[in-house]
Amino acid sequence: MPLNYHFLLISILFANFIIVNLRLLLSLTPLLFLFFYELKIKLMETIMVQEPDAATLETITFALQMKGFRVCNMSDQHENILETISRQHPGLVLLDLWSGNFSGRQIGQWIKAHFPKLPVIALSGDSQIDAQYQLLGFNDYIKKPFNLELLNRVVRKNLRRRRTRKYTLIPDSDAGS
Repeated sequence: MPLNYHFLLISILFANFIIVNLRLLLSLTPLLFLFFYELKIKLMETIMVQEPDAATLETITFALQMKGFRVCNMSDQHENILETISRQHPGLVLLDLWSGNFSGRQIGQWIKAHFPKLPVIALSGDSQIDAQYQLLGFNDYIKKPFNLELLNRVVRKNLRRRRTRKYTLIPDSDAGS
């Protein structure tokens, strides 16, 4: 009889241990979910987009988010753009060549002056962009209208280049304001 009593006692203690730990695990589930969600957000590459056309901006944003990117939309005031880049640490910038108060070329030059390693991709309806994008200081270009597969291919290609060259987003201390 004492052997069955010990077995019963061990079984009860084990069941109690499982129940207590299950309660603890269930109480931590929301915290674990938030932790892994925040980790996923931090691991997602941020793409900054400057596009004055609301419909095009919405399409680009949706397409990039569906591919797992975080998207940050920019205004066309260069001080805000530089501050946003410093704060968001994007992996890449998509910049409309003719946007708002400043040309994309001016904005691209401001970005390159402060973040020379940050890839900047021109978005343009100009038929000559394929011959001009490097002269204008852009790393690559996407000609409008474009299909979403091209957008994804160009973004991933430039992010891959940035990673293999081990670019950092530390502002260049020698760059002027």
